[in-house]
Amino acid sequence: MSDDEIKAESIAFELGEKRDYPETIKEFENNKPEKDNHAKSKSNIKFSEIMNILAIVAWLICMTILVIALIISNWG
Repeated sequence: MSDDEIKAESIAFELGEKRDYPETIKEFENNKPEKDNHAKSKSNIKFSEIMNILAIVAWLICMTILVIALIISNWG
């Protein structure tokens, strides 16, 4: 669209003129972008998976503290 056409459409909109653009709508619907198979997809991580990971991390921290406490107690 040219600048003049954009200005004309803007004025028509402000004046409340209703317009119908069936050709433009058909052209837009026909030109939908295709899904790119090479695009990176977002991984869907579920809440339960996050909680499982956090539980494993907490378990590892507890085991590490236990091992350190046993080592220190044997030296004392």
